[in-house]
Amino acid sequence: MNQNFAVPVDPIGPEAPKKKTNTVLIVVVVLVVLCCCCLGVLGLAWAFGDQVVQTLSAAGY
Repeated sequence: MNQNFAVPVDPIGPEAPKKKTNTVLIVVVVLVVLCCCCLGVLGLAWAFGDQVVQTLSAAGY
């Protein structure tokens, strides 16, 4: 019986570079997107706020 006791070869290599995640960039992008969403909601509230209030008061709320 032939048994192979060789050490398995690492296909990546012994000194594979590790991926760096740029956490600061991700946080900044998320904050910018949230600010844009908030500004959009405020813009819609500014443009259509009177109509919404009139509709709700006419409905009895």
